[in-house]
Amino acid sequence: MTLQWIAGKLLRQAVCVAVVTGASVLPLLAAPGDITTFTLPGNVPLEMVEIPQGSFEMGAPNDPVWNDTREQPVHTVNFGYTFHMGKVELTQAQWLAIMGDWPDPVNRPGNTCDPSTTCPCIAVGDDYPAYYISFKDVHDPAGFLAKLNKHIVDTGQAQGGLRFRLPSEAEWEYSCRAGTSTRYNLGDTTCDPLVCTTCTLDDLAWFCGNAASCSNPNRGPHPVGTKLPNAFGLFDMHGNVYEWCEDQFLLTYSGAPTDGSAYIPWPYEDDRQVRGGSWYTYPKYCRSTFRWWNSESSRRAYLGVRLVLSGPRVLADDNFTTDVQAPTPGDMGWYYNANNTVGTTADALGGALRIGVPTRPDASHYHVTSWVSNLSEWIPYNMVRPGYAVRAKFYVYAGGQSPNTVNCIPNIRMKLQHASAIATTLEVLATSNNATEDARGAELAPSRDETKPSLYRVDYEPIDIPYLKSNAGPQGYGGFMRSFENYSFYPQMNGNIFLAESQVITYPAHLLTNNWALSTSATYTKTYAAAELQNFENTSETFKVARLEGLSPGVLGNVFTTPPLPTITHGSNGLTLSSVGFPSTAVAICEANLSPVPKPGAAWLGSDYASVPRVEENRQYKIRFHVVSSRQSNQQSQLRLRARSDRFLWGSKLEIGGAYPTNSPINMTIAQQILPGIGCLNPNTGGEPAGTDGGWYTLIFHSPLSIDIRPDVPGDIFAKMPFLANEPGPGSGTIGNTRRMIFLGMDLIDTLSTGAAASLEAGSFTLDAIELKTYELFPD
Repeated sequence: MTLQWIAGKLLRQAVCVAVVTGASVLPLLAAPGDITTFTLPGNVPLEMVEIPQGSFEMGAPNDPVWNDTREQPVHTVNFGYTFHMGKVELTQAQWLAIMGDWPDPVNRPGNTCDPSTTCPCIAVGDDYPAYYISFKDVHDPAGFLAKLNKHIVDTGQAQGGLRFRLPSEAEWEYSCRAGTSTRYNLGDTTCDPLVCTTCTLDDLAWFCGNAASCSNPNRGPHPVGTKLPNAFGLFDMHGNVYEWCEDQFLLTYSGAPTDGSAYIPWPYEDDRQVRGGSWYTYPKYCRSTFRWWNSESSRRAYLGVRLVLSGPRVLADDNFTTDVQAPTPGDMGWYYNANNTVGTTADALGGALRIGVPTRPDASHYHVTSWVSNLSEWIPYNMVRPGYAVRAKFYVYAGGQSPNTVNCIPNIRMKLQHASAIATTLEVLATSNNATEDARGAELAPSRDETKPSLYRVDYEPIDIPYLKSNAGPQGYGGFMRSFENYSFYPQMNGNIFLAESQVITYPAHLLTNNWALSTSATYTKTYAAAELQNFENTSETFKVARLEGLSPGVLGNVFTTPPLPTITHGSNGLTLSSVGFPSTAVAICEANLSPVPKPGAAWLGSDYASVPRVEENRQYKIRFHVVSSRQSNQQSQLRLRARSDRFLWGSKLEIGGAYPTNSPINMTIAQQILPGIGCLNPNTGGEPAGTDGGWYTLIFHSPLSIDIRPDVPGDIFAKMPFLANEPGPGSGTIGNTRRMIFLGMDLIDTLSTGAAASLEAGSFTLDAIELKTYELFPD
């Protein structure tokens, strides 16, 4: 036994005492984190250990005896966040408390330890690790994680949006090493790497040298926590059972994330990484850096689970308790952009950002004004990190309308955007100048109680283009800015709207992968192939083309439906919107509203209404549009991808470009890298047709059925939103009930750019597929 190993053992014994008794640990040793205990059904405890933020060198250098090329290249991983990891591997008592039984009546703990041998294996008991558990058993919509997370929500243990999940490989190795750089977190070893014999690893792990022999009466997995812990207070990180990770199989670390997130590319593969070795494996395979993989559906006597617990990370929380109004767009704070609109007022003096809207002389005038976060308030791109989604929360209220009726409250828009090149937008168009619709829109309009503002959410899953990655630090123009807009097109709209608070959080995007989708049922999933993207109604109300002329600040232009016009065409390759050849002196508009179902007969008779996804309370939806083009991306016009519900009252858009959005080379670079077409650098390609380029573009759409929108109205969702809540939900086949349906669309706008080269823009986009999936609202 080496001196290093002896020293490591003594230190771990000190940690063990500290974990159990609360005694102090050696000053130079990383102390174990705080332990949080959750209670499962039957009063079964689940202990989670806090893992501190930090950085480490992941992987192992070349060593043909001990290491493997899968562990290279060695690379630095930085954790800008803390998380909690299971103190021990998930136990049989914990699995059964949540699931009630094992997923397979044959391949289950205690039946056998190895299908290839008749060696006996007991390994059954509350403190034994749960094994014969597949990745899918953990991850499926009705699997362990879904039921565990539902349990902690239902029992009030999910404060702050905490959720259980599987670790990323980086999180696992960082937690295993606990500050060490040796083969094991106790040090190096005198063991033979590929021999099953008793050796110094006995102190730390159940492995083939002490648990795999047929003569061993306790062959197989052993009770958790019976060996020494590491410096964080985690047990059995080496041996006992392999532990599933979130990452898909990656042969080497080339292209691996460096921020702690999991490697989960699209399209998804079937193989997932496992770590830690097992009772069945050689010392070499139990090392901190060793990597292996198994199919998602694999169940083995050496496959188990260790959980991670984390919540959303808050990146910014602006309460506007001081005056943050900036005199210019280059100063610190938020800037009020009047957009050349006359008469509006604004201030940031009353604990909120205020926009004041005057009455207007006639319907030809409009007001679109906004508060935007200046560069000093942008969220750096590297704070969100690839593999994560970002959410902006806008707390809004209204007041001072005359008369004090809901249809006098200005419509609002809220945005998350990269400069002026990409924006994800929520539009709340509660007023449409129709008495019936305005009464329904009142359910979505901002609160008029400043002590109980409405909460609106805007989510965005970034597209990791080169410019954003290379300008990811603080004050970098790859960051995220926010915008809060007054959107008043009707003369009676007046008074004030207020942004009382703006918070930004980030959460793992893998929670919006297929594994977390609620169901594959048609009522929760919608897929459009190229043939389904046609004009189902065969009217100009569904597919609209127009020419807009005579725009001026604050004044609406004139709409023409006579040539010259842009075009919308449908063919075997999908739906194409084009303004190529359209004169640059006017604005071209292509608006394609897609039907949620085919319309075989008049008045929708025969339509499969029952299969249409519809909004429900506490839901969010991930909608992926696949758009390509054979045109150069640096000549494209603006692309808009849309989803809406409650007719036109509630809608989200992903707006990209055009290629020359302003005179700023920053905006131009971002737009040209992300727009579909030759030169597009969207990494999420998905296989484009020959001669085109583009990729998948993701829109995250929130249900308007949210009690957070009407905090000023007491009661449940039926009391707060009686009209929309009582409309037919998923599975209803009643013809004509469309208010809760999710409608999708795509637009081309040519050109809203104001840059010197704006006349060069002319767009052509082909939409050939859409995928919609339903998820539980990620808690925040």
